[in-house]
Amino acid sequence: MKKLALLCMGFLVTASLVWAEEHQHGTIEGEKIHLKTFDHAFAGELNRAVAFGEMNHEAFTSELKIRKYGQTIKAVFEKQGQEIGGKIEFDRDGARQSMAVKFVGLDQENQTITLEIAGEQAVVQITADEFVDNHFIHPTYATTYKGEEIKFSFSGKACYGYSLHLLMMILGGYLI
Repeated sequence: MKKLALLCMGFLVTASLVWAEEHQHGTIEGEKIHLKTFDHAFAGELNRAVAFGEMNHEAFTSELKIRKYGQTIKAVFEKQGQEIGGKIEFDRDGARQSMAVKFVGLDQENQTITLEIAGEQAVVQITADEFVDNHFIHPTYATTYKGEEIKFSFSGKACYGYSLHLLMMILGGYLI
């Protein structure tokens, strides 16, 4: 009986350590953006489509899946040579469409990340409650792309790398 009690206590201690990881459930909210987050992944509604995005922090890659236009659209964002980005390809109105999203630059002083989306630059302003241990706490991301303001807030925390991947996935998925 003592062995069973010790085994159960060991399981509870181990389980509590696993469940006490730093990544909590959160939300990403904006106009036409309603996502739930957990551990570098999100799922939910993105501009009237179902979306799932996930970042692999160690590989510095991310994958986006969207259900839109009667198909499942997949895109990978990664470092390719000297560039970081990816291409979203899909069929729309009987024609094959493609939209490239790539990282152009980071301005830490002004807290901006610049992307090139379908050949046009989008400068994203990042504001946050705080910046602690190289992480934005409750960041808000805002840009204007082709005259449309796109703004969303994240209830969690994000470093520059995670912010970049969130932006490539969310803005890319939003704009297709």
